Amino acid sequence: MDDARDVRSTAGFASRVAMLASLLGAAAAVPGVALGDAVGGGCAVEPLPVPVVDQLPASASQSLALGVPGRNDRQGTLYQGEDGGFTLVYESGIGAELESSELHVVTSPDGTRVCGPTPITRLPGANVHVPAFVELAGETWLYFASGTSRADPPLLWRVSFDGRDFSTPQRVADIPGLARVLGWPRWTTHEGRLVVSFRDRRSRPHWAVHDPDQPAQPVQIGDLGAAYVRVVPMTGGGWLLSYQRPAPEREFLTYVRISEDGEAWSEPEPVTRPVAPNHVNVHDAFALPRADRGVDLYYIYPSPRQGTPPAGFDLYRRAVLGPREFGPEQRLTDPADLRVYAPSAHRLRDGRVLLTFSRIISNLGYVSEARQHLAILPGDAPLHEPQGSDR
Repeated sequence: MDDARDVRSTAGFASRVAMLASLLGAAAAVPGVALGDAVGGGCAVEPLPVPVVDQLPASASQSLALGVPGRNDRQGTLYQGEDGGFTLVYESGIGAELESSELHVVTSPDGTRVCGPTPITRLPGANVHVPAFVELAGETWLYFASGTSRADPPLLWRVSFDGRDFSTPQRVADIPGLARVLGWPRWTTHEGRLVVSFRDRRSRPHWAVHDPDQPAQPVQIGDLGAAYVRVVPMTGGGWLLSYQRPAPEREFLTYVRISEDGEAWSEPEPVTRPVAPNHVNVHDAFALPRADRGVDLYYIYPSPRQGTPPAGFDLYRRAVLGPREFGPEQRLTDPADLRVYAPSAHRLRDGRVLLTFSRIISNLGYVSEARQHLAILPGDAPLHEPQGSDR
């Protein structure tokens, strides 16, 4: 959600500096895991169970709170072992600008319980962002970007991971057009090739599909300003582009475009258009390929509620199967006790979905503190409205 400000506005710098100064002392004391140390070999403490959501929308008690107080946690990426366990890596920084951003690791011995988080130390760069596990030629790699500030040109890196240990970081070739860390490169794979999507200095969306040992040759998709740019392969074939940009109502909508061949793209369609009393402010889309076809898109927008602030972000999802082909919208979090952002979703080996989101603790115009939460969903978003629904 934070990169949207670069399309339209910026937050106050002085308040962020004050918040950073007040939090640095507590954050610096967190122990770290150096590269080469085992992170997937078991838990030093008794692991905690990840709740399985049996009723939607889910309350806070149906999720497991992780994270370190005083930090701002972001979307994660998942590695799954053959034994059913997994390793989750997510970005964690300080304040709205994610100063002192680092990568935190959560491990699961069996896919149902977790321990952590623990920071990965000794990664290159003052700030580390946008981690992504990818599988290439039978080997698992963790890609990420680093930079002194988010306005700097990013340095791109990868480390291999064997389920227990990370290797020494390797530099990845620069990507033409990716001029700032704020371009937020997003990696995935398709048919053994690396897929990267990002926005350039003018916030125009780009993407590339290439062999990992060859430089990327990005292609621009449309001449428009966009944030949160992602391109992912759809189950059954085709590609989905999602991004957010200002709406006529002066807030933000999240749009999708679909391509069968990666060259011609459908016209932009909003994934949803909230109606009053909800707010037209749709952010943070994350696409998970469905088990059958298409993708499920996870996203947030605000609804009114009691207390201060008077509105907070709720988490939704819906199936996107093709141009103008959407499933019903499904609310995932209960507005009574959850304000969330930065969701991600990951397919577990048993077909269920590991859901992550950041519960907002402090929002002073932009999210400055948020804690990572985990929950397990039984399956994908519905394709039809449930019987008796009044939506």
